[in-house]
Amino acid sequence: MDRFKQIATFISVAQRGSLSAAARHEGIAPAMVSRRLDALEVRLGVKLLQRTTRRLSLTPEGAAFVEDCQRILGDLEAAETAVSARGLEATGQVHRATGGGIRSRASAAERLA
Repeated sequence: MDRFKQIATFISVAQRGSLSAAARHEGIAPAMVSRRLDALEVRLGVKLLQRTTRRLSLTPEGAAFVEDCQRILGDLEAAETAVSARGLEATGQVHRATGGGIRSRASAAERLA
């Protein structure tokens, strides 16, 4: 499973306060949100969220992790924006080629003068 999707889903849950709100925002089923969170917690070996049927809250580890993840994803977004902007800038040399037609016209105009 994609690490960035897991992290983005975790941040979405933390910001929205529920799995179903995060699922609606991401356009996926709540079960998929739950699977991503479970996989993230297993991979990290730590509980990030305290989940009950009525309440969801960040563990101390989850609170620290969400802050780090938001910063990292912000940096990633800035890097993507910067590289995309550089790709849109015109770089290199511009060569202008003129065919003999322009010179011929100029020469004809000079002859008539």
